Amino acid sequence: MLSGYFDPDGRRIRALRDGPAGALFDGFAHALSEAGYATITARRYLRAAEHFIYWTDRNRLSVQQVNEESLAQFGRHLGRCRCPHQGHADRESLRQGQPDDVERVIASCDPESPVGRRDRAILLLLARLGLRAGDVAHLRLRDIDWQGAWIHVCGKSRRETRLPLSQEVGQAIVGYLQHGRPRITIDTVFVRCRAPLRALDSPGAVTAIVARALRRAGVARPSRGAAHLLRHSVATSMLRHGASLQDIGALLRHRSIETTQIYAKVDVTALQSVAQPWPEVQPC
Repeated sequence: MLSGYFDPDGRRIRALRDGPAGALFDGFAHALSEAGYATITARRYLRAAEHFIYWTDRNRLSVQQVNEESLAQFGRHLGRCRCPHQGHADRESLRQGQPDDVERVIASCDPESPVGRRDRAILLLLARLGLRAGDVAHLRLRDIDWQGAWIHVCGKSRRETRLPLSQEVGQAIVGYLQHGRPRITIDTVFVRCRAPLRALDSPGAVTAIVARALRRAGVARPSRGAAHLLRHSVATSMLRHGASLQDIGALLRHRSIETTQIYAKVDVTALQSVAQPWPEVQPC
């Protein structure tokens, strides 16, 4: 049944079947298929199961020992995960909490103050469009096509990309430009609100804004890369709503699907909702 989700001649199926408890994956894949899950969602659950089995094997837990406490321990493990090929777990604290935490971070900005309007617009660009901190810092007024509802960004490859400007994000930027941004003659959208009035021209400045918002909202944050946390949350949110990895990769401007798979990392809560009872293992 795994061949229905992965290349039948590929390494992924061999890796799953040859690994610890590999015989269970075909049954799990069959159960997902019978339940009517979309291919992209089933692959996500299979990746989550692979991570869990890797963790149980590393901790010398047998199939018979897997229970609710094991799942709870695994959930705590995700907060400090360093498992090979499973991505960086510093980002799990926000993503596993997925959507309420993100909204709480955005809502922590004071909508009546210039700083709050600026910070809210920045957070929405990160959390809704998946922009990088550098994209936000270097965004120019001329990069926004108000009539066409597009934002032009130039990422790591210096290749210009056009992203859709939603009404929510557009209104936040307009609110900042009209009632928050100091009247200075520079083209950068986001500027300091206190003297010396100049552009927020570094990714670090944007990351510091996100870090302050996380603290205000009481959301755990990594030791670094706070802005990137919101970019990862976009991928996970899109995946939960049924978007394909190709769609997510296009928005985040990834060059390879492998990078997108790391961003859209496993969701233990969703895995628990479809997990099947472990079959009894007959003695040899």
